[in-house]
Amino acid sequence: MDSDGLRLTKIKARKTQIELRKQLALTGIQAAQGIVEFAKPILETCNLAAPTVSFYNAFGSELSLFLLAEQLQLLGVKLAMPVVVEKSAPLVFRHWSAGCEMAGDLYDISSPSEKNETLQPDIILLPLLGFDLAGGRLGYGGGFYDRTLEALRHASAIGVGFAGQEMKNVPMGLHDKRLGYILTENDFLAVKA
Repeated sequence: MDSDGLRLTKIKARKTQIELRKQLALTGIQAAQGIVEFAKPILETCNLAAPTVSFYNAFGSELSLFLLAEQLQLLGVKLAMPVVVEKSAPLVFRHWSAGCEMAGDLYDISSPSEKNETLQPDIILLPLLGFDLAGGRLGYGGGFYDRTLEALRHASAIGVGFAGQEMKNVPMGLHDKRLGYILTENDFLAVKA
């Protein structure tokens, strides 16, 4: 498929997956509670006693990770959130804790402000519109996580979404990065290489 065909295929897939996720989000509270049981397996994706874990601040119909973040903190993990500070650049990660100073990033997503320490995550929990069992991830198309995963190759990349967001095959381009793991309300799956 040429680049124009791939771009159009992704646009169509995003529209479909956004509408699907809106419907799945009606079970968002139960799903957010369901993923908490996978806190320990998440930490086992890297060989550090106390890794730094990045989680996103959900907006729209994204699956909320705040209950999971609370559990991870109880397990002694340092938490970070991604911040968009520049277009066409990797994300920056800043320390997050309950009550820390927050500010809108480049896209006005509430994120830890510049007063919070910049961290390098060992585990990155990232949102998605769709996924496949080969680690394909359909995002919003900005490329922020692809650039970030390229820059942080050591980090475990865990896509987070509703089980119903699974696709047979996610359309992937040359710069799209595959996930190592998929986390849903039902499962925590290692991607088969």
